[in-house]
Amino acid sequence: LFNIGEFKYALLQKYPALYFNYFKRVAARPGVRITGDITPSYSGLSQARLAYLKTELERRGFDARAFFFMRDPVERCWSAVRMARRNRKDRGLLVEGTESEELRRYYPSRQAEFRTHYSTTLSRMESVFAPEQISVHVFETLFTRAKLEELSKLLDIEPRESRLSAKTNTSPKKDDGDEALKAEIAEHYRDVYEDCRRRYPQTEEIWAGWKYLSG
Repeated sequence: LFNIGEFKYALLQKYPALYFNYFKRVAARPGVRITGDITPSYSGLSQARLAYLKTELERRGFDARAFFFMRDPVERCWSAVRMARRNRKDRGLLVEGTESEELRRYYPSRQAEFRTHYSTTLSRMESVFAPEQISVHVFETLFTRAKLEELSKLLDIEPRESRLSAKTNTSPKKDDGDEALKAEIAEHYRDVYEDCRRRYPQTEEIWAGWKYLSG
């Protein structure tokens, strides 16, 4: 199956100028003051690549900022598997095996690792962006009025409360999942939990994955 989205993505990778010029065109539209791009894949960008992005955006007149959203590692891995399975079904492709079987294969993979080792991503961001250009948030707190107001103030825009109830690109859970498998994932990412607790203590209370860890 030919996927026009994947074709465009390949073009942007081959010709980086198209990526920056795209945002330049968006910003030139009447009434547009802010534009951005978001994907968990950016978590794996190297320090050099982040510096390149920042330099090229600023060269085009942008005030480049880095926003980073961290989710409970167990939930992040599980959500990624649900979304992948849903996308394959939407494209008419066969989804083989159970969700738990796919999750067990996914969580220790390179694709999961670079998206879930938040301390590595944060260190790279901090080496490129000034402190005032970095904004880090815990995913589980996003859908509250207080967080909406905080983010709106950071971006200098009016808060839109309708966004609190809007759901986009969601992958609903069909069950509560395999408890033993979730404990296995939490242990695998123990260093992530502990580093985030040091940096952002509220994660110990917010992230359900902590219940599988002791010591």
